[in-house]
Amino acid sequence: MAKKRPTLDEIIELTRLEGPSVVKRLRTRLHIEDAEFACEILKQEGHTIESFDFPNTISVWQSMRKDGINYTTIATEKLINKLAREKNVDPTTYDGFKKILPHLTAETFHHLPINQWGTKLQGMITKAFSDSPSKAVIELINANPRFETIRDLRDYDLPRAPRDSWISKTAIREATTLLLYRLANNQNVDPTTYDGFAKILPHLTKEAISDTPINRWGTTLSGMRGPTSVERPSELILDLINNDARFDGIRDLREYDFPSSPKNTLKNPDILMEMTSKLIETIAQEEKANPTTYEGFRKILPRLKQQNFNKTKINRWGTTLESMLTKTYNGSPSKAILDLINKDQRFEQIRDLREYDFPGLPKNSTKNKELARTMTYELVKRVAEEEKADPKTYDGLKKIRYRLDTQSFTSKPINRWGTTVYTILRIVYLGSPSKAIEDLIENHPDFQHIKTMIPKGALDGHASHHQKRLDVDYPIKQNR
Repeated sequence: MAKKRPTLDEIIELTRLEGPSVVKRLRTRLHIEDAEFACEILKQEGHTIESFDFPNTISVWQSMRKDGINYTTIATEKLINKLAREKNVDPTTYDGFKKILPHLTAETFHHLPINQWGTKLQGMITKAFSDSPSKAVIELINANPRFETIRDLRDYDLPRAPRDSWISKTAIREATTLLLYRLANNQNVDPTTYDGFAKILPHLTKEAISDTPINRWGTTLSGMRGPTSVERPSELILDLINNDARFDGIRDLREYDFPSSPKNTLKNPDILMEMTSKLIETIAQEEKANPTTYEGFRKILPRLKQQNFNKTKINRWGTTLESMLTKTYNGSPSKAILDLINKDQRFEQIRDLREYDFPGLPKNSTKNKELARTMTYELVKRVAEEEKADPKTYDGLKKIRYRLDTQSFTSKPINRWGTTVYTILRIVYLGSPSKAIEDLIENHPDFQHIKTMIPKGALDGHASHHQKRLDVDYPIKQNR
């Protein structure tokens, strides 16, 4: 025979004797209407009891008490009052609430009894607030006038703020604004102006943003996670600047102007082109030249060297390209410039520019050797064109032999940029044109068939003195 379900009167009577947890012993649950009826009777008798004190009351966390207050709000207030009594503070004041703030965690809601009945709020925090203490606390503060003085509290101010605290763009921008104004106050400046922002810009690092309190609750942005976080300070702040009219005067700021840019900033082709273009435009403006034309670019070409990448400021924020040049282009100005020229249609007229046309040479000796062969071949072709000879034939080389001397290597331009082979001849071949020609013939595929026509040993350094005279055995005039 099935056990008879206890009546509400029986439950009320047993509650007088054992407390509201008796329903658990009876393996039953009360609907919210029955729980409220029972509470009304018991309160008249002097008991302090609420509908949620009966375990697992049906619909209690979706309901309001007859005075119009949510049961969730009532329960959260009881938990806060319990913590306040333990700390001997007034939770409605800033100083009092700040002392209990570190304890407003999911663990507290799950395990702390809020009254003499042993009621815990695990069911409430899980079912009504998706296990988010901040939502419960903020609901109470905004609903109860007792807490009016601490309504500046935000969900991200609570310990272990839930991830969704930072999902809202509004919350992220609000917190970022507080950060900027806190840093600005330290410098006594206005962060919405150029002068003011320029003073706090050096402090906008991941470390500073993580450690700087943004409000009186001591909150930092270190807990921020997701697509926008302190790991990418520039993205965090630029999002605010581009969406807040107060910062309209500094919207020329870019991610590369920050002291610590995201790793992918210097891997973004568009950003690299923009940065290099700004350097070229800055130098061109100083030289009063149009860098997209041959005449204009040739005028600025002597200044496109590492020193200017490291020291020339490309905008009013004082940004230089030193970091970009080092991290992306291995310290090579020519690589950076050629990368821009080959991608930007504005520079179409000067795409014949080559790495060796820039001031300075690559530090890598192997790379110098490759450039040396290329430049030597360009000189050979230019002289051959003037002599109407084919340099890839023995007869053609014989015809131009007297032109390939030290003077030609030193002073004859190999292209319209005025580049000569002099510097690289001195560095790679110790100033010897014959060594340059020998190296070209030995290693360039266009000359492999000619090697068989040269007397044995003429190129390997083991021939007789007579054979080594290339102007006799191999008709190229040797510089002596």
